[in-house]
Amino acid sequence: MKEDGFKALEEALLMDKEQLWTKANRELASFRRDLVVKIANRKAESIPRKLAHFRPSIEPELYLSAQKALRTLWSPATPFRVKQVLVDGWLDEAAKHSRAGSRGFHAWLAREKFEFDLDNFRGQFVTAILENWRRFRICGNPNCPERYFLAKRSTQRYCERGDCTKYAQQKHALKWWRENKAKSKSRRKNET
Repeated sequence: MKEDGFKALEEALLMDKEQLWTKANRELASFRRDLVVKIANRKAESIPRKLAHFRPSIEPELYLSAQKALRTLWSPATPFRVKQVLVDGWLDEAAKHSRAGSRGFHAWLAREKFEFDLDNFRGQFVTAILENWRRFRICGNPNCPERYFLAKRSTQRYCERGDCTKYAQQKHALKWWRENKAKSKSRRKNET
């Protein structure tokens, strides 16, 4: 085990149960955030390394199906009703596909939560969608290499990549220039 692994273990042993669960929830939520963004943006052939935890249970067909579902959910043009049916379908599949001897999910009294097993890809996928779907955005830069992102603000239309920020600034500046150039031309005509 690496030295930082020992440090993390030492910290965990010193925490009370509530602190430990809070830390675990934060890290799992972060993992699920990364999971949906990576699945939505990757080319179909490349299964992200972060999914190694779920292998061999995640077949390429399942990955492609998850990617298609995410892109449908991410689209603002998809009606809410269709999105709900899609998530319900994934939930049904998550309940059906659990490892032998397990239901695949638990109702934890101590944590006051309902959770899927960590190795249940479909369950973690549904949970990731529920935790993040309101922040799903598609970058307004048509040349963005990773167009699907999670917005930090409700008005955010561009991801925070350098090229996309520059594109947004240039677009805004061009709009401002066109509006103000027209005003200055009309002022000059009125003055003459």
